[in-house]
Amino acid sequence: MTTPRRVLFGRERFTAELDWAGLARLLPGWEVVASPPDRIADHLDGVAAVCPFGAWADEAVLDAGSFGLVHQYGVGLEKVDVARATELGVWVARIPGAEAFAAMRPGAVFVNVARGGLVDSGALLDEAALLAALQAGHVGGAGLDVHAREPADPDSALLRHPAVIATPHVGGLTTVMFRRTGRVFAANLRRWADGGTPRWAVNAPGFCRWPGLR
Repeated sequence: MTTPRRVLFGRERFTAELDWAGLARLLPGWEVVASPPDRIADHLDGVAAVCPFGAWADEAVLDAGSFGLVHQYGVGLEKVDVARATELGVWVARIPGAEAFAAMRPGAVFVNVARGGLVDSGALLDEAALLAALQAGHVGGAGLDVHAREPADPDSALLRHPAVIATPHVGGLTTVMFRRTGRVFAANLRRWADGGTPRWAVNAPGFCRWPGLR
């Protein structure tokens, strides 16, 4: 009997209502396991791929395992030591995000449910520029679930603007997001496990250390 590959999530559940086991049907031949965020290093036995889900995947975690892939799910890769992963032969991949706007037509509604850094100094827009565009009427409205600085200041002029709807970085925790992201996530794990290059990789190690990779 073939031993299933394991994928480890660095949080016990996606939400209180949604358990990671809900992804099992998308990953035949895989065992879906989970760990508290601060105990990933204690749960790496037999793990082929790790999804930190906001937990640290630092040098200590990377060195402790033999897994060959770190994959984002829903949150970013800010706590992943990509340089150390590359040295060890560990691929790091993300879920594709929103494309940058080349231009916005007058009256358009700007919605950011991706990363707060997309609307930050030196990024696609900064919050002052967004506020100015709203005040000028060029941007007709904004929906913001993520913010350049979190927790966001509820008294900021941007969040108090009447054309802004803001939520505290919880808008992505939905059943729809879980299911749709799960399909993309599972397809990329299967692609990597079959010996392919993971899509949307943020690094390119010269080898993959996972011993079970075909």
